[in-house]
Amino acid sequence: MQQRGRVDDLIRHAITNSFFYRNYYASFGITLENLNQTLFSDLPLTDKETIMINFDQLVCDPTLKLDELKTFITDENTFRKKFQGTYQIIHSSGSSGFTGIYARDEQEWKSVIESFELYFIKKHSDNPLEKTRLGFLGPLRGHFPAVSVLSNLPKDKFELLPLPITAPLEENLPLLEKFNPHYLLGSANASYILAQEQLAGRLNISPIMIIAGGEPHTIQMRKTVKEAFGHRPRNFYSASECLGLGIECEEYEKMHLCNENYYIEILDEEGKPVVPGKRGRLVMTNLTNYTQPLIRYALGDDVILSPESCPCGNPSPVLDHILGRAGNMLWFKRADGSRGYIHPFVFVDFYVKGLQKIQAVQTNQNSLLLKVMVEDSQVLKPVKEKMEGILREGKLLETVALCVKEVKHIADNPTSGKHELVIPWNKENPKPV
Repeated sequence: MQQRGRVDDLIRHAITNSFFYRNYYASFGITLENLNQTLFSDLPLTDKETIMINFDQLVCDPTLKLDELKTFITDENTFRKKFQGTYQIIHSSGSSGFTGIYARDEQEWKSVIESFELYFIKKHSDNPLEKTRLGFLGPLRGHFPAVSVLSNLPKDKFELLPLPITAPLEENLPLLEKFNPHYLLGSANASYILAQEQLAGRLNISPIMIIAGGEPHTIQMRKTVKEAFGHRPRNFYSASECLGLGIECEEYEKMHLCNENYYIEILDEEGKPVVPGKRGRLVMTNLTNYTQPLIRYALGDDVILSPESCPCGNPSPVLDHILGRAGNMLWFKRADGSRGYIHPFVFVDFYVKGLQKIQAVQTNQNSLLLKVMVEDSQVLKPVKEKMEGILREGKLLETVALCVKEVKHIADNPTSGKHELVIPWNKENPKPV
């Protein structure tokens, strides 16, 4: 009942302060006057495309303009800074490839940080003089969710070592070993690669917890990470729209949904709730964001809700499966014969103003094709320059043949409903270009 009260407060706020929601709901006959007689399930769904197309009319602060925010997130001088000194901006293209920009005011951002400190990233010791060391391997050069949250955790409790996923391993490994983090954070692929380095004797760290987001660990990944570090990894479920949606149980391989700040629905294709054990799309309402309300927002993931609660005793809902969020690594050969990689997160968070959609296709052992949908052909040059910078940072520019191709359409995967953001090369089973 308390959560439903928060939902009602958010809806009233949105109708009162958002031109988009007021008119959108009115087109379905929903107004403040009859809201008490309206079922929550009668409210129309929203999604990333709807939110972004109507951004200026949807946000509840008229000083927030999408064009200004696009410029803000592409300016390297603004990294780790707030827009207008007030708003924390998070952006991500996500696995759908459609750029999303999300704003939170100071109080809303504070609630995000407090939630992470309470549920996800905790101090490892009660000693107030000993900080918990967080080692993060991921995308850094932008307003990305993970590095934004981690860099805003209380400095008196946490010490962060952020390492760029685009840098060569041989540069990151000695820094990580010297730091010896208590928490090892990044993607499943990142933790898997580091585990392999640990087993090969090229890394020696002793984290007490490994947390990975953006993609789930495979069985082989879990086995390797546990063998390397002595602890099984915990998957973390999050998105730019809803930071901290779920965390895997410390005792069991069960994904607990953190529904304190989110009202969560799992619906079938007709918009009706599915029974536990059946596949459905996850729809969430963010109860903490009043600046940019996300109400009955289809996140883009298909999930399966468990019919059973977790044996640990936590009463929160449990997901059996999150479908369609695993990424693929792109491996190339360097000039010296060593192997280098491009992590899929590079393309998940690849942003250039005017870029609408992107797909990275490895067409051969050392060839990379970027298929892009752009507002204007002039965008092709900065897209290529940005990709060349990523290749240069990974010491791959000399050997990888890069082609940027403008296309009118990038097809969705018929199974997941999303386009494949990354397509690795497989000489035994080459992918179509």
